[in-house]
Amino acid sequence: DKFLSMFDDADLLQCYRRSESIVPQQALALANSELSMSMADLIADRIFKSLTTADQSQFLNNAFETLLSRAATADERDACLAFCDQLRKVREENESAPAQDLDAKVRMRLVHTLLNHNDFISIR
Repeated sequence: DKFLSMFDDADLLQCYRRSESIVPQQALALANSELSMSMADLIADRIFKSLTTADQSQFLNNAFETLLSRAATADERDACLAFCDQLRKVREENESAPAQDLDAKVRMRLVHTLLNHNDFISIR
């Protein structure tokens, strides 16, 4: 798989101890790939549909729990909410989409950001 080759994938025909490697293209692949964007959209939609209200803070809490298996810290919560507010303003200025579509795009971008979070990528 071309996408996995960017992650220094293992040779399935070999049985050996692998050394750790850091491949800089990983971050770019996750940030820019069509796969990560489309999956972020599906995940955001699933999280949003599971909510009882359309509250941005509740979405943020559920996204952190779902993707990072932990609650957001106060600083992370503030940064994420500020990111969502800024992105929404920029989108409102540049697009003439209905508010629901803008909100969905903001949620997708937040999930996409969390998919690139170190706690999602790294096993501790």
